[in-house]
Amino acid sequence: MIVASIDIGTNTVLLLIANVNLTTQQLIPIYEEQQMPRLGKGLQPNGEIKKEKYNLLINILSDYQQKIQSFKCEKIFVSGTNALRVAKNSENIIQLIKDKFNIKINVISGEQEAEFAYLGATSGITDYGTALIIDIGGGS
Repeated sequence: MIVASIDIGTNTVLLLIANVNLTTQQLIPIYEEQQMPRLGKGLQPNGEIKKEKYNLLINILSDYQQKIQSFKCEKIFVSGTNALRVAKNSENIIQLIKDKFNIKINVISGEQEAEFAYLGATSGITDYGTALIIDIGGGS
């Protein structure tokens, strides 16, 4: 099954298209892209994401939607992180994206984000030994 994942972060919007083997539970990346609208630039807790920034996000998602369609993805997973957690206009942006692209953004907690970052960073490690994982994300 081919799936797409979009991570809407404070600085970047990541696209991963992967083939998921449900039998072996392997995820094999097919296509990856990263764009930097910097949604959270200047954003303070309970402040607003600037219109110019969420318009950049809309353009990026439009581009990603074309790529997702070209790969014939069966499922799309979209998550939002800190900028969408703290901005007071995030609900409006999320609704705008749902109306325009028919996708639902799952805004994840900081704890979930940390867990996903850890799992992603360690997914290819077979000998853990001593390891240090640092997330250099923008706002989390």
